[in-house]
Amino acid sequence: MSSTLNRYQLETDFINSRSHRAGLASSTAADHVDHRDDAPDIKLCQIRKGTSFSGEIRGVGPLYIDGEVEGNISIPAGRVTVGQDGRVEADISAKEVIVMGKVRGDILASDRVDIRAEGSVIGNIAAVHISIEDGAFLKGGIAVRLPQAKPESNAPRS
Repeated sequence: MSSTLNRYQLETDFINSRSHRAGLASSTAADHVDHRDDAPDIKLCQIRKGTSFSGEIRGVGPLYIDGEVEGNISIPAGRVTVGQDGRVEADISAKEVIVMGKVRGDILASDRVDIRAEGSVIGNIAAVHISIEDGAFLKGGIAVRLPQAKPESNAPRS
């Protein structure tokens, strides 16, 4: 039996990252997720196995999916990880996307996309860095983008 969450509940949990509701949990780390770039005050939001969500997910922190998601995912400055049990039918837009489960939809990453050996993507990928491990499955197009130039400072140099 799976839980279904509405958009308001998920966005509230994702922004607050402090409450535990049907299939969502907050933690400061997970063994299989690299948190080197994450701010220490932003917590991981998880959609656990057995949970399904249909709609739009937006947020700022890292999102880990081991359940089922259908719709759109937008985490512009964060990481989206689709775990081994994760099933996503959505377009994903994030800084970094790691796929260990199944994704059906386009992925747009401002930094990198990693498809691990057990991962599967059916859709187009656009990112600055793309890594596809042996054994991974990809059906779709790949666009390697140039890194965005950092704005120059107008401050005088000394």
